[in-house]
Amino acid sequence: MSLTFRGMTAEQEAVYLPVVVEEYAAELVRSGSYDESRAIAKSQKSYASLHEDDEVYVAAFDGDTWVGVLGYVLKGFDDDPTTEPALFVYDLDVFETFRRRGHATEILSHAAVLAAGAGAASVLLTVLEGNDGARDIDEANGFHYEAHQMRLPLAAGPRSVP
Repeated sequence: MSLTFRGMTAEQEAVYLPVVVEEYAAELVRSGSYDESRAIAKSQKSYASLHEDDEVYVAAFDGDTWVGVLGYVLKGFDDDPTTEPALFVYDLDVFETFRRRGHATEILSHAAVLAAGAGAASVLLTVLEGNDGARDIDEANGFHYEAHQMRLPLAAGPRSVP
């Protein structure tokens, strides 16, 4: 198995955008970070365009079959010596019917090759709480946690400090 990667066509983007908006909103709800209406609004805003902020989206193919997507941006190339250059993965999506075949591992490997070729020091990504499958794949491919973001919902009002 060896995936190939091509820039997404306008037709592919038109197919992918509604699907990824729905999937991301559902993931935000599952993570406990957002209620459904806020999750949909955040997802729609996040995916208003696939190419904002220099984002690059490529389609992953197994032969002639489109099996997934890699969306990324190169960050930290701003001549600031305190900023480590990195490739940040916005999207790694293997379509449901093609999962559990090693495609996610190949897409992650492709991201690492792109990062190294651009002179980046690392590949970064975010996994929302509750996405254990993604976390397992990422850890199996050498990723490790550097931070754990936590949220205190204030829907019932702020809590007093004892």
